Amino acid sequence: MEYALVFSLIVGGTLVAIQSLTSTSGDYLSSTGDNIGEPRERIANMDPDLPDPPAWLP
Repeated sequence: MEYALVFSLIVGGTLVAIQSLTSTSGDYLSSTGDNIGEPRERIANMDPDLPDPPAWLP
């Protein structure tokens, strides 16, 4: 009985930790993607002294 209680506490703690990390990392990655922006916008705002962008970017 004691082992079942310890096991259930470990499983419960693990599930709470995974849920917390999932929401935190998802928010972080989403904000990072928003901050990067679209490649075309970034190219349009580039300094003219920089080399030309790669040919595969329309």
